[in-house]
Amino acid sequence: VGKSAKIYMVKGLKCLEKIGVEINRPVQMMLCQRVDSISEAEKKLGLPVAVEDKYDGERMQIHKKGKEIKLYSRRLDDITNQFPDVVEQVNKNIKAKNCIIEGEAVAIDSKGNLLPFQKLMQRRRKYKVEEYVKKIPVCLFLFDLLYLNGKSYVHKPYFQRHDALRKIIRETKNLKLATRTICKNTECIEDFFKGIVKRGGEG
Repeated sequence: VGKSAKIYMVKGLKCLEKIGVEINRPVQMMLCQRVDSISEAEKKLGLPVAVEDKYDGERMQIHKKGKEIKLYSRRLDDITNQFPDVVEQVNKNIKAKNCIIEGEAVAIDSKGNLLPFQKLMQRRRKYKVEEYVKKIPVCLFLFDLLYLNGKSYVHKPYFQRHDALRKIIRETKNLKLATRTICKNTECIEDFFKGIVKRGGEG
């Protein structure tokens, strides 16, 4: 807000239109909108459509500037110190000099199975962080790209953002692209949804 006010006072209203995303200045995250049925989703979005797992974890906006990594929560709080393991995964496996990406960190067991959100909440701490990194490992599931190597992707179409994101990720046990499929009909969406619920997912 302060920066916007300064630009307005010094350079005028027109220059506010040029403000874009920047590294280490978190922006409000896009949230899902609920619908009562899959047919309603089809009316809103049309087909074909990409459908993804809805993970029950900690939403993160990750800002990478060289080897400097910052993690921000849904409320735009800096949570970097709580997740040194996520910072390490991003440093090693995101092939971009500068970027802003979004994902969900979910607690996992030794076999990579997803654990409930309540388990992950034990990672929200100031002390004994390293102990809980080992005790409760996480997997970061990435699903969006906002900025890459000096270029904003905020207004790019979804498929273009996703393709660019996929190209900079090296997947590991603890860092992956969010599970998704491209559906051309509502039956496909329904089957994908039921599969997620069957294995204990949110939707």
